[in-house]
Amino acid sequence: MLLTLRFTVGPTIFLGPLTPEFLEFTRPGDAPALSSSVYMYNFLTGPSTKAGKLTYGYVDVRDVARAVIGGIRPKVPGNHRLVLTGPWFDNADILEYIATIRPDLKDRLITAEPSEWKEFVAQEDVRKTVEILGMGEVTPWKETVKDSLESILELEKVWKEKGVDVDEVLGKNWSLEFWKVTTTSRVEVE
Repeated sequence: MLLTLRFTVGPTIFLGPLTPEFLEFTRPGDAPALSSSVYMYNFLTGPSTKAGKLTYGYVDVRDVARAVIGGIRPKVPGNHRLVLTGPWFDNADILEYIATIRPDLKDRLITAEPSEWKEFVAQEDVRKTVEILGMGEVTPWKETVKDSLESILELEKVWKEKGVDVDEVLGKNWSLEFWKVTTTSRVEVE
């Protein structure tokens, strides 16, 4: 019997801790290798940078791994279209939380205004995914942010020890242009 599995994994941003192997084997200064993890570093580029009123979805990389494994033998057999995402949050939420857990980073944090757009995915859909795949619970967003932040700070330390000018490499990355966009206007459809 031939079993075909089909997965599509690709929410807006994957966040979570980098693996120890990533820290060890990634070429120092290779910011593009960070993929969406570079967004966490963007919060630390300094108060001279202001982010737009962004609200975005993310998924914890550990949840993605559990979902893929759960998808091999789901608890509820059948064809499913499932969504997996953490609760959507905005830059202001993340910055407030980082300032709370790491006051030593206060001078490095960017600024952002809260966004009025919060939820784009019904959490009932996420609960359905978790149930069908037998995943247990989705990683809480504060845990994702904390673990991502600590991982990026560890990467920064490793790269500095290897002589990389992290301010040049990470502080001026391509994704910062995206952050200048604000989502305060809506498109009217007739």
